[in-house]
Amino acid sequence: MFVFDEIGSEYWKADIKDNVENKIEGAVFTASGRSAQALIVKSIDQKKKKALLPAYTCQHIVEPFTWNGWCVDFYDIDDHLEVKKDSLISKLADNPSCVVVQSYYGFNTIKSMIQIISEAQRDGCTVIEDVTHCFLSEFHNFYPNADFRFCSLRKWSGISDGGYAVSCCDIELEKPTVSMDKFFTERHAARNIKAIYKDTGNSKLKEEYLRLYSSSEKFLDSDIGLYSMSVCGYEDFKHLDFDFIKCQRRENYYYILKNLKSKYVRPIFETLNDVIVPITFPVFMFEKRQELRQYLIDNRIYCSIHWPQPIQLTDEAKHNNSNIYNTIMSIPCDQRYTPNMLERMVSLINRFE
Repeated sequence: MFVFDEIGSEYWKADIKDNVENKIEGAVFTASGRSAQALIVKSIDQKKKKALLPAYTCQHIVEPFTWNGWCVDFYDIDDHLEVKKDSLISKLADNPSCVVVQSYYGFNTIKSMIQIISEAQRDGCTVIEDVTHCFLSEFHNFYPNADFRFCSLRKWSGISDGGYAVSCCDIELEKPTVSMDKFFTERHAARNIKAIYKDTGNSKLKEEYLRLYSSSEKFLDSDIGLYSMSVCGYEDFKHLDFDFIKCQRRENYYYILKNLKSKYVRPIFETLNDVIVPITFPVFMFEKRQELRQYLIDNRIYCSIHWPQPIQLTDEAKHNNSNIYNTIMSIPCDQRYTPNMLERMVSLINRFE
């Protein structure tokens, strides 16, 4: 009898609860987080196209600027994933017209920069907050005075597509009217096929959903247009059971934190207060990262690396932040699993030599 024991990788369902109807005040819903950010970039004063971003980031966060002809620079992040204040102050001295801030993995990692950013904002710098990682943390807007916010919703559950942008200032965002049909159709089909594979173990189904997920991501990477969220994706979002998602992720994070004993793995955040909902369980691995990842893959456990270095990073940013990119890894802790299901994964990591 087939027993599905894979951990990680793409979702096979959206976590739906019929009697809820989620809303986000002032949100413009888009096909992806990148489309949401691109709406914001398009709305900013284009006279001086100079943006400052965290040096530890995803390439998709950089692209909406570079595609629109902006010059980008980067401020450094330390080994606690907090901002290096000296670097930020130095970069702000060049008077960028826009700065992007982000709290990592659901934790408040920007608290040390709030005063510095506030002063830049008073001097006319636009502040954009990426709330993707902290979307479900209780106080998910860690920078309360941001001019704009954006989020990639599909990182939190198996919705076919989805992101949103919010303007917190007097600038109204454009509302895209065309959805990214190929992207959400392939992802929706892949999710449904994976759900059947989960119950049957049919290897041909696995090949098919992997093909569809890969195809959809390649399509997203290649298309720089502005797209609305699909009707299907929005209906899933409206009924996501966020209470369940929050509770299960926190329970799983606690379990991993309590039971992870590997000498190779160092948790980055060793406490979880009552307002935090983690997007994953991030760790540093100062040696044997690739060997452990392959060992886990061989045992049907898939740990991501967030993120590969963006190609747009300056040589300075690559050098100053290489320690993060070269050692970080994400252990799954999402709501698809219970602590009992994660026991095998944690045991494998602890036994790894």
